[in-house]
Amino acid sequence: MMPLALPIETERLCLRAFTEADAARYHSYRGLPETVRYMYRDPMTLEEAIVEEVTRLVTDGPRAAEVDRAKAQFEREWLAQLGRFDSRADLIGCYATLYGDPSLVNRHLDEVLSLSLDEIADAARRHLQPGQRAMLSYRKESA
Repeated sequence: MMPLALPIETERLCLRAFTEADAARYHSYRGLPETVRYMYRDPMTLEEAIVEEVTRLVTDGPRAAEVDRAKAQFEREWLAQLGRFDSRADLIGCYATLYGDPSLVNRHLDEVLSLSLDEIADAARRHLQPGQRAMLSYRKESA
């Protein structure tokens, strides 16, 4: 199957790639009983969906496409940080303070990009077991 060249736009519609910002809206309608009554699963909250995906990651490991996207996003964000002098200074200071070696800032990107699927799967199995997870929810202040 050939991948679609997105976005595809018409006068009334726009078909684009799913983004992280879409997750809350996606799960809000997937959690409605009238939406899921024709589906093969019960409604899910966003928390349940996150737990399901983390469990899948621990059980099956990451997919190559997921890792490729994550590495590309990390590289873009890392280089953007290094491109701003104030952020670069903060990163150099952090590496000097935390690790005693400010030059690590120059090797970090290569280390992340060199991670293999097996290394990521092993880390997920070691660190994302059910007893090691927590969900933090921010609540609005009451008046």
